[in-house]
Amino acid sequence: LFLSTDEGIYKITKSGDISSFVKGKYYDMSFDSQGDLFALKPENTMTNIDKINSSGIAAPYMSVDYYASDLFFNKKNSDLYLSDFSHGSLKKIDVLGNVSQFASGYGIVGAFTIDPYGNYYLASYSSIGSISSKGKYSWLVSNLDSPPSNLICDSKGNVYTGKSNNTISKITPTGAVVSFKLDGSIGSLRCMTIDKDENIYVVMSNQNSNFESLSTIFKITY
Repeated sequence: LFLSTDEGIYKITKSGDISSFVKGKYYDMSFDSQGDLFALKPENTMTNIDKINSSGIAAPYMSVDYYASDLFFNKKNSDLYLSDFSHGSLKKIDVLGNVSQFASGYGIVGAFTIDPYGNYYLASYSSIGSISSKGKYSWLVSNLDSPPSNLICDSKGNVYTGKSNNTISKITPTGAVVSFKLDGSIGSLRCMTIDKDENIYVVMSNQNSNFESLSTIFKITY
């Protein structure tokens, strides 16, 4: 697992050993098909994208003049997708670094993901929609009780979202929703990811009496 914090990105092995991977204030990240990690790094009104190799060496990849809320690689063709929160659109960056607008007109865009079958999913306000290969948006599920903060997919095409009320919802390709709520006494849901064996990892964060942030990682077998 790789976990981003205000101090840098940490690497966590299967046995739970933690080591510093790279320094810097990163907040969202995605691996490409070559094993390089691309991570978002905010700077005033801009967002920097760093490329980090397997040795933890970071190099500037690209800067954009807006707040980017999420990025995700399509590992089948190496296209990188970037959520433009400031302008309600989704950008596509090809392997040569060319930027094009993939989809737009959402008001607010958040988390983005791609399932194993090449379907695109985007969170907007309290809804999640699917996007066709030509950028056409259609609702998958709407009027969720809390804005979706994360999107992940399993091998069967089910979409999972984490919400600010500590609820994780599983959404089937037909739009059926099954939800369960985590214990709020251990903090607030910050982010989540899924491994190749369909285990879901959730980061819950809280503050102690000295206002120090404390994070706990949970492994969920759904």
